[in-house]
Amino acid sequence: MSDALLEIKNATKIYGGSGFMSKGNTTVALQDFNLNIQAKPATITTIAGESGSGKTTLANLVLG
Repeated sequence: MSDALLEIKNATKIYGGSGFMSKGNTTVALQDFNLNIQAKPATITTIAGESGSGKTTLANLVLG
């Protein structure tokens, strides 16, 4: 049994490409993203990155 609080394997999120007005254009927001957060006492984990790097997209994928 793993002590992982959160484990993400090979997450990918692609926007566009299938809508009526999209003209087939796609944007890859996340590609093959992996994350494993272990259950360790007194630990703080953060997700940091530049604007447009996929932080909010990752949060939306995790939260559903």
